[in-house]
Amino acid sequence: METPTEYQSLLRKILEKYTQIPYRYGDITTTLIISEDHNHFLLMDQGWEKGLRVHGCLFHGQIITAY
Repeated sequence: METPTEYQSLLRKILEKYTQIPYRYGDITTTLIISEDHNHFLLMDQGWEKGLRVHGCLFHGQIITAY
């Protein structure tokens, strides 16, 4: 079984790839937010589309280390 550190590293690598995918329209970027303990991950989009503010959570993940 993998260790929590291996899960943290794998999840970070996968989500960082998503931040590199550009949006086809609008001025929207994707940002990866990771907690200090590296157990909470947020993938957020934010920016402007047709003069309107756009933001939202695309992914939220939590690594739970206690059983």
